[in-house]
Amino acid sequence: MVFGGSFTFSPTYTNHTNNQTKQVYVSMGTGDVAIITEQLSASLTDGAPTSAEIDTATSTTPSAAGAGWNITIADSDGSGLLYRIESDGTNWQYQILAIAL
Repeated sequence: MVFGGSFTFSPTYTNHTNNQTKQVYVSMGTGDVAIITEQLSASLTDGAPTSAEIDTATSTTPSAAGAGWNITIADSDGSGLLYRIESDGTNWQYQILAIAL
């Protein structure tokens, strides 16, 4: 679909080990692309999610997901923090997201 002649909207879907992750790519017409990925909700250890917790939340492992695969997980209890999770192909890496002031 094209919006206003300058935006292109083309949703794509990727499937990693029974976990369907929806990604929407939006082209701005200037070569810039926004990738919008769905957010999961799962119970994670506050401030230090474990690999096993991330495996359960995503229904995959770092090696099955592949290097560069990423998703955001919202802690469903406790802190309610958002975690940006990415696979390096062997391990999960995570970053705790902070609220903008």
